Formats: sequence, structure tokens, C-alpha cells
Amino acid sequence: MKKLVKGSKAAKDFMAKIRAKRKTKTAPKKAAVKKAAHKKTASKKITNTIGSVNTFSYASGKAIDEIKYRYERINKLENDIEFLTNLIKTANPIAKKAIKADIIFAKKMIKNFKLQITQLKKLIK
Repeated sequence: MKKLVKGSKAAKDFMAKIRAKRKTKTAPKKAAVKKAAHKKTASKKITNTIGSVNTFSYASGKAIDEIKYRYERINKLENDIEFLTNLIKTANPIAKKAIKADIIFAKKMIKNFKLQITQLKKLIK
């Protein structure tokens, strides 16, 4: 291959060919972006329909079972918290941090379950 001299006609033609090739390869990127945008809107539609189906099924009697399940989980978590508070007394300092984190997590779960129970009770009424 010959060396191209900067500014010569051969160098300009060579660069024009490279630019022309680049321009033809841009259309697939735009198509991929359009497909991705379509997938996002389709997934939003699916979640909306699933949400409405779930509320209908809860109103038909499953809400009571869900409430019972959440109360069982709350009782289990309260027992776990009690066990962990007794365990923390004899644990080493490094383990104490992990146990405290577990206790905090369990308390947050209990709070979330109580919120879910109130929402489920609204569906029954």
C-alpha cells in the first residue's frame, strides 16, 4: 500500500470511502434503540395487567390466607429477635455487629408485613 500524502487527492478519496462506510453502519443502532423502547412499554403494560389481576384475586378470598401467612411470619421474626437478643450477650464484638444488623433487618421486615396486612384488610372490606 502506498503512503498517502496529507491533503492530496488520494488521501481525500480514501477518507471519503471510510466516511461512507461509517454512514451505512449507523441505521442498525437506531433500530435497536427503537426495539428497546418498545420492550419497555410492553413490560409496563404487562405489570399493569398483572397488578389488576392480583387485586381481583385477593378480593375473592386469598387475602385472608395472605394475612394469616404474614401474621405467622411476624411471630417467627419476633421469636428470632428474642433469640438474637439473648445471643448478643455472649457474642464477641465482631459477631455483635452482625447480630445487631440481623435484628434491625427483622424489625424492618415486621414493619413491612404490618403495612401489607393493613393493605390486605382494605381489600377485604
